[in-house]
Amino acid sequence: MGEDFISELEKKVIDSGAFEGKSVMICAPTNTGKSYIAQELLVQYLEEQEIGYTSVYLCPYKALAEEIAFSLEEMINTRIQEVEENGDISSLRHRRPILSTGDYSEPVDFSTVPLLVATYEKFASLISKRRDFRPYVVIADEVQLIGDETRGARAEFLISSLAEGESLGQSVLFYPLSAVMGNAKQIADWLNLPLVQGDDNDRFVPLTIKPPLVHDGDAATTFIRKTVAAEVKNKRQVLVLDPSARANSERRAEGLKDTVAKLLTREEKKTAGSIANQLLQIVPYLRPLADLVRNGVAYHHAGLDLEARRLIERDVKMDNLGSVGSKTHVPGALCGEFEGGHVASLDYQYPPGI
Repeated sequence: MGEDFISELEKKVIDSGAFEGKSVMICAPTNTGKSYIAQELLVQYLEEQEIGYTSVYLCPYKALAEEIAFSLEEMINTRIQEVEENGDISSLRHRRPILSTGDYSEPVDFSTVPLLVATYEKFASLISKRRDFRPYVVIADEVQLIGDETRGARAEFLISSLAEGESLGQSVLFYPLSAVMGNAKQIADWLNLPLVQGDDNDRFVPLTIKPPLVHDGDAATTFIRKTVAAEVKNKRQVLVLDPSARANSERRAEGLKDTVAKLLTREEKKTAGSIANQLLQIVPYLRPLADLVRNGVAYHHAGLDLEARRLIERDVKMDNLGSVGSKTHVPGALCGEFEGGHVASLDYQYPPGI
């Protein structure tokens, strides 16, 4: 978030005492910085964590776990550099995140793993087989997963067990995170935790949702195409949230390609072409996605290669679908696999360091 920038939500978390050893539940809309704040908390406490303890960041999805592990690695590296520039030795040097998801099934020796990033199911499996787990800080991201029909029961048992450990004074610092829920206070009371509540005013990005008023396939497609065209003409980016399968997001992006491409200037196409070339260097087999990017359109979902997701996310957030040094703004559309199904127009204005 940048050295001199403190978000509104972070101010609320600081005031709650979370950075001073108090467990809290954080409930706030998407894009208010929940995960970043949780990582700041984790890294702060990791510096003082005793040997033999393990801090854990739980995620509902493999793709999110990969992103969090990467982000924590960067945050830890930054903190090490800050400490050692003053001639000190950082305790974080040997406290790197270990990733454990369905794709990473090697055994975990908790006595030698200071920081673990895992999916809920993988973590539940790990602790069921080991008795040496001594938790210090636990971040439970997307805790609204407990309401899921298929995965909720196991997540609920795991989260309640961790909360019970905290309430029994086992030195567990517990920070459940959730998007906006109607029963957030009830969940916080169930976990016996104070609630830090964020709202839309805490967002970094003003978000305008324009939901389709039709559900018929052809009518919805026409609505989305017209909406995207209007926004691109005004030199704005558009995010299309698709509630259906990943393949539908890809088909949606393909269907918008010609609409967006004819509205781009020569310079904008040149910049988009640069990012497409970078994409091909990273993942050559994603040529169909690179061809879309050349035309100002992309798709994004958990099935994409991690490096490809990072590249697309970076350039969308920077409002810069070109090389790192380019300042050319490329309006366009990003189609993704999300719950909801909306066309959203986003005006990205990130503070320094986001």
